[in-house]
Amino acid sequence: MKQKVDAHRLKELLKPYKISGWVAHDDIEPTKHWQKEIEKALNSMDIMIAILTDDFHNSVWCQQEIGSALGRQVEIIPLKFKHRNASGKIVECDPKGFLSAKQACIAQEGKTIQKIIDTIRESKTVGDLYNEINPLPKIDDTDDIPF
Repeated sequence: MKQKVDAHRLKELLKPYKISGWVAHDDIEPTKHWQKEIEKALNSMDIMIAILTDDFHNSVWCQQEIGSALGRQVEIIPLKFKHRNASGKIVECDPKGFLSAKQACIAQEGKTIQKIIDTIRESKTVGDLYNEINPLPKIDDTDDIPF
């Protein structure tokens, strides 16, 4: 599934900036109770990045995860990008439901990681903590998400 590849790539690209990600298909160990592992991650996250796709919006699980973040008042960054839907048409997905109150971060080749870092640094909920602990290194625009 392309979404799994994109989520993994985003997690890896944020590591050098001292942002640790958690992606279920990467981080749940074999034999672990997967739902409890997801709940632990949801209850310990400081920020959530939602990669918006048709599949994301149609997933009951993704909607529950968004609800969990909203309930805990965790900052959510909706990440919007052009992608091919199931019928092969190039589309962009806007935030939906309660998430639609937030302006999406629009992926742009060579600038997506910079936009995410800037959004985190400007966050009212985690920006001060992030800026204090993680001085921002130079961002390599060539190493970005190929959305």
